Amino acid sequence: MPQPARRPRPRRLLTALALAALALLGPALLVVGQLGVAADEALAASGDRVAGTVVEASDSQRASQRDVVVAYRGHDGVERTVVAKSDHEQVARAGDAVEVAVDPADPDRAVVLGFESGWTPVAGMGIVLSAIAVLIAAIALVTRALRGRAARQADAPADASSARR
Repeated sequence: MPQPARRPRPRRLLTALALAALALLGPALLVVGQLGVAADEALAASGDRVAGTVVEASDSQRASQRDVVVAYRGHDGVERTVVAKSDHEQVARAGDAVEVAVDPADPDRAVVLGFESGWTPVAGMGIVLSAIAVLIAAIALVTRALRGRAARQADAPADASSARR
């Protein structure tokens, strides 16, 4: 007699949806972050060089909060600011002179040379979310395999006793 179709449990459905969201969001953030980093690197290589001055520097222990705000004057004479990320080895203080690469076609687009791209944390978050998705999927697969094995072992003695009759 055929078994009735099993309806997915709400918890399993929510887990599957969360895993699917992580599996899509992680790589998407990684790609977007890497494209942003590549664009910043291209600007650093080809942009016009101008002098900049650090106007604000966060000295936080948390990497996500280590921002450096730099003021620069574009070729059009307008003063602008750009934000960059610093790593733990970089010590920037207000008043420090830095070099900024500016897009000649769009003076609002600039990167601070020698500092990390603002897109680096986006790519990092993509890596973290992707790793979490892979870990959850691996745990789910192992758990499912172990449950299937336990179910087969539980059915095996019943089959063996009915075969003796």
